[in-house]
This record gives sequence, C-alpha cells and structure tokens, in this order.
Amino acid sequence: MATTEGGNNVEGGGSVEAVSEISTVLYDRTGAIKHIHHNVTLRGGHELTEDEMAAAATDVLRRQQRPVDGLQAIHIPTSTLEPRKRYRVDTQKRIVVDQT
Repeated sequence: MATTEGGNNVEGGGSVEAVSEISTVLYDRTGAIKHIHHNVTLRGGHELTEDEMAAAATDVLRRQQRPVDGLQAIHIPTSTLEPRKRYRVDTQKRIVVDQT
C-alpha cells in the first residue's frame, strides 16, 4: 500500500491515501510507446481491472484522434517509471526497458 508523500490535499482540507498507482503503457508492434496512462486508486475508491485501465488509456488516444489499431497494453507500477527517461517495450518479454 503506497501513501503519497504528505497525502493529496482535497477540497475541504484533509488528505487522501493512494492505495494503488498503476501505469498502463500502450505500445505498437515495434515496442514504441504511444501513450502512458497513470491510474491512481484512492482509499475507498473503485480499483479498475486491467481491461478497464487499457480501455481508459485507449479512449484518451481516440479523443486526441490518434491511431489505436494494433496497440497492446501492459500494466506496471507507476513507481518504476523515472522522470525524463526514455522507455520502450521489449515485445518478447512484455516489459518496459530504459532507452537512455
């Protein structure tokens, strides 16, 4: 169970604990990442299934009128992604790998 540093402030004061932080990575057949969608479940919230997370990520691309045909999804802990690093997906192992 992960707690965000200092909690997240919400309207009316107080803080909310994040119980799950999962990133959905959409990638093409070459392993190029097309979108990373962060899913945060707060205490008392509904935790999405992997299919629901993939659908939400795909919907973002559709709303942006970006192609989604042929994209695959993997789900990883958000904490494994570091800012300012470039990633790709090893399509054989279905893992995210650092390109920097």
